[in-house]
Amino acid sequence: MFAMLGRMHVIVIHFPVALLLMAALGEVWGQPARWSRGSLFAGALGAVVAMGLGWMLVWFAGYEATPLLRWHQIFGTATAGVAVVAAGVYWRIGDLRRSGWRTGVVLGAGLLVGVTGHLGGMLVHGSLLMS
Repeated sequence: MFAMLGRMHVIVIHFPVALLLMAALGEVWGQPARWSRGSLFAGALGAVVAMGLGWMLVWFAGYEATPLLRWHQIFGTATAGVAVVAAGVYWRIGDLRRSGWRTGVVLGAGLLVGVTGHLGGMLVHGSLLMS
């Protein structure tokens, strides 16, 4: 059962990736706070779910522990953690003012999403640049 749930990681992950990138872009472009806040909170929740499913996939579906997989796990876990911290900072600071902390942590989550997604793409598709 856990292996089947873990296989949902590949499907579920696209939703938080898009939402966290939207939140980072919204923060840079100065979009309305409700739009950025909603994207960030939903993306953080989705990242935690996707992280859990990814760990289930590794533990219960019998994946070989390669260095690339380990880096993807490390960055994926960090991404979910930073996304939750970003949502907490956004909640604490609020919509009324922009701050360096808020912008930095939201952009950090967006950057981690890019790195983690790249590593995940290399796991699924291989290194397309090197072949």
